[in-house]
Amino acid sequence: MNATQLLNISDFSETVENLQDLLLDVFYLFLLIVLVVLVILFPFYVYVNKVNRRRDEMMPVFPITNHFYEMMKINYVLFLGLVVSYYLFNFFADMNWSLTSLLFLLFEVLIFLMLHVYTQVFHLLTSVLAIQKFFIYFFPSTESCILMATQRPYSIYLIYLIFGGKETVEFICFVFYVFTGNLSVLRFQSIYFILYLSLNTFLIISSLLYIPILINIRKFSHLPMAQINQPQKYIFWQTMIILIFKTVTIPCALILQFYIPHQFYILSVLIVSDIIITPLMIQGSYLCCNRRNIIAMRNVFEISRFLKTIFNVKSNSTAKRQAAWCLRNLEVESEIVAISHAKCLITAASNISLE
Repeated sequence: MNATQLLNISDFSETVENLQDLLLDVFYLFLLIVLVVLVILFPFYVYVNKVNRRRDEMMPVFPITNHFYEMMKINYVLFLGLVVSYYLFNFFADMNWSLTSLLFLLFEVLIFLMLHVYTQVFHLLTSVLAIQKFFIYFFPSTESCILMATQRPYSIYLIYLIFGGKETVEFICFVFYVFTGNLSVLRFQSIYFILYLSLNTFLIISSLLYIPILINIRKFSHLPMAQINQPQKYIFWQTMIILIFKTVTIPCALILQFYIPHQFYILSVLIVSDIIITPLMIQGSYLCCNRRNIIAMRNVFEISRFLKTIFNVKSNSTAKRQAAWCLRNLEVESEIVAISHAKCLITAASNISLE
């Protein structure tokens, strides 16, 4: 190998490193933008949830969507705790207070694991929500069975327990590997990586179930209820947000695997991106779902009403407006069921005409 070939290889390696740095910078910038959007979006998410509370309680999927809302509030508290712990860790580390800095480092790890568990449960419940809507829409007779299976609080807590146990075992194995260097522990890491990718694949596949619902709803777009509330918007946003963000993060992880073959770093990128992007998926799909939510967001410009609603400060006029709002939207509670029933009637009529 002559000097020219060595120079070309060196130039190529330098180009690859520059490209890798550029991709990482773009990825970090993307995550930073998402964080800023999350800070701005959260008050609107809380406001719209409170305004539409009575209407949402009548929906079949309320147990899951309400759980999203409650866990989203906890997520933001954990985000704040993670940032505070990070800065306190660096502060005490610079002062050579090793024990105090170690304590805040443990807080960081604990909060990060909790956020990771919440994110995985969000993914699983989102997949369950997609399957639930698919069956309720195309097979209305299964609604009672599905509601009976999903409206059990202890089932959600059991899911948290399972994922929390999985993360605890993974963390113990990682600490054991760091202190002992035993490579046999890494076998569990491979299993963990496969389980993680399987959950994400299940999320993407289940989100595609919205596509046949979207196509079918368009056939009934002439119905007044569908024209007013446009339920296909919820389906569109839910599907697009999931697919867009997953098609961004997964290729980035594959590119990183080309340059960094170690699974730990790839998994870290995927986990961090999921922790940050999942709240945006949940809040964005809820806020952009239909006309009712958009109208509620427009009312946010009434600052006093906005703040009173968020902090649960109710006056008589506010209560009357919210009651009028609920009465004006009573027909919304059965929009999907009505469309599915209309679909069944049209199908039955066509079968009779064929006979």
